[in-house]
Amino acid sequence: MTYEDLDPQLMPWSKSRGLHVFTKHRDYDVRTIHVVDDSGDIYEMSVTPQNTNDPEILIGLWDKKKRTESIKIGLEDLTDGLEIAYEKIESWIKERGHSRTIYK
Repeated sequence: MTYEDLDPQLMPWSKSRGLHVFTKHRDYDVRTIHVVDDSGDIYEMSVTPQNTNDPEILIGLWDKKKRTESIKIGLEDLTDGLEIAYEKIESWIKERGHSRTIYK
């Protein structure tokens, strides 16, 4: 599985949430999404296929307090996994008494 296999689900999902998907970091392919709250804190979702022969995808979550979580899913469940990850980030934002900044 490759990053390009994720894009048909990932790109429309991120657009519907007003989020941008970064596809490069230095010279490496990535699929990373930053969620920014109203105080400027950044929360990150990274979406990574495990390897070319493994049908599983890892969605990693990170916040400024160095909390991390991960969700392992199959390609057919990517949209559901993205929703679960996004809801977790929203809960972290609300815990701080903040709200999400939405760019349109």
